[in-house]
Amino acid sequence: MTFSEHKVRGTSPSDPQTRPQRLVRMKAVAMLLVLLAFFALFDDKREIILANRLFDAYQTLMPRQRASAPAIIVAIDEASLKAHGQWPWPRTVVAHLLDMINTAKPAAVGIDIIFAEADRFNPERLPEALPDLAPALREALKKLPSPDERLAAVLGKGPFVLGMAGLEEGNGQVPAGAAPLRVEGGDPAPCLRKYRGLLRSIDAINAAARGRGLLSVDIEEGIARRLPLLADVGGQPTPTLGLAMLQTAADAPAIDVRVGSQGIAGIGIGDLFVPTTADGRLWVRFSLRDETRFVSAADVLAGRIAPEIFARKLVLIGFTGLGLLDFVATPVGERMPGIEIHAQLLENIFESSWLSRPAALRAGELVVLGVMGLALALLTPVLRPGHSLLIWMGMTAIELASGIFLFRSGVLFDALTPALGATVIYGAALAMTLVNTEHQRRELQRDLAVQREAMARMEGEMAAAKQVQLGMLPAVSSLPADRRLEVAVFMEPAREVGGDLYDFFPLTGDLLYFLIGDVSGKGIPASLFMALSKSLCKSITLRSSDTTPAPSQILTQANLEIARDNPELLFVTALTGILELDTGMVSWGTAGHDQPYRLLAAERLVEQLEGESGTPLCVIEDYKYETADTRLAPGDILFMFTDGVTEAQDGNGDFYGPNRLAACLSRQTGETSAQAVTEAVIADVRAFVGNAEQADDITILALRWLGPAC
Repeated sequence: MTFSEHKVRGTSPSDPQTRPQRLVRMKAVAMLLVLLAFFALFDDKREIILANRLFDAYQTLMPRQRASAPAIIVAIDEASLKAHGQWPWPRTVVAHLLDMINTAKPAAVGIDIIFAEADRFNPERLPEALPDLAPALREALKKLPSPDERLAAVLGKGPFVLGMAGLEEGNGQVPAGAAPLRVEGGDPAPCLRKYRGLLRSIDAINAAARGRGLLSVDIEEGIARRLPLLADVGGQPTPTLGLAMLQTAADAPAIDVRVGSQGIAGIGIGDLFVPTTADGRLWVRFSLRDETRFVSAADVLAGRIAPEIFARKLVLIGFTGLGLLDFVATPVGERMPGIEIHAQLLENIFESSWLSRPAALRAGELVVLGVMGLALALLTPVLRPGHSLLIWMGMTAIELASGIFLFRSGVLFDALTPALGATVIYGAALAMTLVNTEHQRRELQRDLAVQREAMARMEGEMAAAKQVQLGMLPAVSSLPADRRLEVAVFMEPAREVGGDLYDFFPLTGDLLYFLIGDVSGKGIPASLFMALSKSLCKSITLRSSDTTPAPSQILTQANLEIARDNPELLFVTALTGILELDTGMVSWGTAGHDQPYRLLAAERLVEQLEGESGTPLCVIEDYKYETADTRLAPGDILFMFTDGVTEAQDGNGDFYGPNRLAACLSRQTGETSAQAVTEAVIADVRAFVGNAEQADDITILALRWLGPAC
C-alpha cells in the first residue's frame, strides 16, 4: 500500500521532481515552433497535401443543394450522335441547332465547342473526295455557300459566346480581342493564371461571335476544384466561358477587376461582384450531377423541346457523349462533363453559394495550431494521461466542428492541419512524460533495493523487536468471558517486525472497542509507528470518562495527534469501531482501510459493508472522518483484515484478491465460529501463495456476535 502519488502532488514548483516536467514542456514547445515554421514555409504544399483533401471531403459529405436553375445545357449526347451521325456534324446542322435556340431569345448562349478547322463537308472540298464527278457538277458545287459562312451568319444574329481552350505551350494564337477591363487597385496581369497558347475556332467563325470565353478547367491532383474567372492567355486577359456569357447577357461594356495587397480580390460585371483567390480563380461549390440541367440536342433539332424553355436563360451547348470527351473528377466524388462544371459555376454565381478561402485564413490556421499545441505542451506533462487525452479530444472535436460550421457558411477552413499538428505535439509530450515516469519508477525501485539491504543488516535487532511488538498486542484470553461474543485474531508479519496493528478491549456499558490497521512501510520505523498509533487510539478512546467517542471522533483526533510525532512522514490505514454486546449494533469508521465483511449466519451470505472511506491517518491534516453502522444478527461474523490478505502473491506475481477472499468467506457461512473462519482464510491464502515469499504483513480480526445475554 502506497500513497506516494499524494506526496508528489503536494510538491512545490521549486521541487526537483518538477524539473523533468519543465524539460518536457520546453522540448514540446520547441517542437511546436519547428512545426509552425515548417507549415508556414511550405504553405502551398500543405494545402495540396492536407487542406484540399479535407475540402473535398466536406463537399462529398455536404454537396450543394440547387436553389436556382439559371443555366440549361443542350447536350450533344449519345442519342444525338445516333440521330445525326458521328461528330463532327456538318456546320449546317450546328447552325440550325443554334438558330432554333436563338429564336427563343436566350440571355446568352455559351458554346463549349471549338471549330478549329474548316468544315469537312464544305462543297469546295467534296470534289477532292469524289474525283469521278463530272466537270459541270464540280463547278456547281463550288458555287454553293460555305457551311462555315452559314454558321458564322447564325452566330452574328444572337448573344453567342464561343469557347476557347488555354494551352500551357505557346502556339502563336491569341484571343481575337482583349477583354475590356475596368481595374481598381493596380495591374491584375501579374496575378492571373497564365496560358502561353490558345486553341480557338477558325477566324471566320471566331470573329462572328459576340463574345469569347475560356473553357479550361484547372485540374489539381486529378480533381477540378477551382475555375479561373479571368486568365492571361498569350498576354491578354480572357474571361472564362461563364463570365463571358454574363457579360454578354448584361451587355456590359467591361469586366470589373478589384486588386488588393494580396492579389486579385474579386471580379464583377455591373452590380455583380464575386470574390476570388489571389490569381482570379473561384472555388466552386459543387452539387451532385442533376439530369434536369440537360436537354438533348437531338430533341431540340427534332422540335420536341418547346423553345420557351430557353427564353432569358443562359444556354450551354456541349458534349456529354462518352465517346467525345473525358469526364472530369469533382470533389463530390462524381465525374462530370466539362460543360456541366461551367453550369455549376453559373449556379454558384447566381446563388452566391461559392466557396471562399481568404488569405488571412491560412495564417489563422497556424494561430489555432499554435494555441492548441501550446496548451497541450504545457498541460500534458502535469496531468494524468486520461485527463490530457480528454483535453486533446475536446480541442480537436471543437476545431473540426468549427471547420464544418464554416464550410456550411461558404468558408474553407483547414481544420486538418491544426488537428494533426496538435496530435503530433500531444503524442510527443505524452511519450516524453511516460519516459520520465518510467525513469523515476526505476529510481524508486533502486532506492527500495538499498533500503531492503539496510534492513537485512538489522535482522538480529528486529528479531528481538518482534517479541516486544507481539507482546504489546492483546490476546483473546485477555477478554473477560462473555457468552455474547467470540473473538479470533491472527497476525503474521512479513519480516521480523511489521506495521500491522490490532486492538480490542471492553468499555463500560457492555461495549467492545476494536481496531485494525496497517502502517505504511515495514521494519522498525513501521513497528514503532504502529505502537504509537495503537497507544494513541486507545488513549483517545479511554480518555473521555463521561461518554464513549464515536469511531469518527477517534479517527479525527488520532489523525491530529499521530501526525505531530511523524518525522518519517509515515501514514496509517485504520478501521476502528464499537460493538454493542446487548444489541449487536456495530458502528465503525475507516481511514483508507478496506471495509469489513459481514457473514450472515441465517441467510448464509457474505456482504462487504459500505461506509465512507476517509484518507489514511497523517495524510491530510484536519480531515473529518465519518461513522457508519449496521446491526449484527445472532451468529453473524464481522470479518476485518489488512491488505496483506488480498495482496498476497503467488510465484507468478498474481494477487489473491478480494474475489478469492469473498469466495472463501462464502464457504464459511452458517453456524461457523470466528476462529474457524479465520483459519479457513489463512489456509486458503497459503494454498494460493505456495512457496512464494510473503510480501506483506497479514492480520485478521474476526468478531462473532452470539446474541444478547439470556
